[in-house]
Amino acid sequence: MTVLALGLNHGSAPLDLRGRFAIPLEALGERVQGLRQHLARAQPEVAILSTCNRTEVYVGLPAQGASACPRHAMELAEPALEWLAAHGGTAPAELRHHSYLRA
Repeated sequence: MTVLALGLNHGSAPLDLRGRFAIPLEALGERVQGLRQHLARAQPEVAILSTCNRTEVYVGLPAQGASACPRHAMELAEPALEWLAAHGGTAPAELRHHSYLRA
């Protein structure tokens, strides 16, 4: 499985920006389903970790065929970032400036 991690934390983003991305427990399931639907073409597994100081989105692709290559996982980075930015009420460019990406 190839896993992509996109997030922001106390080291990458100011408090006011991090606060926009904190997801309450009761909304977490809905957000996970929304991200999964947004990336549906790739059929990924997704998870979201959200605390008061960090929000991270994990996207996992099964280890089958070409869809599991790291390059394909990176192609999901921009749609995942756009989805997260929309849910945080900020522009993708601002989120990009204050986030990190690992694959």
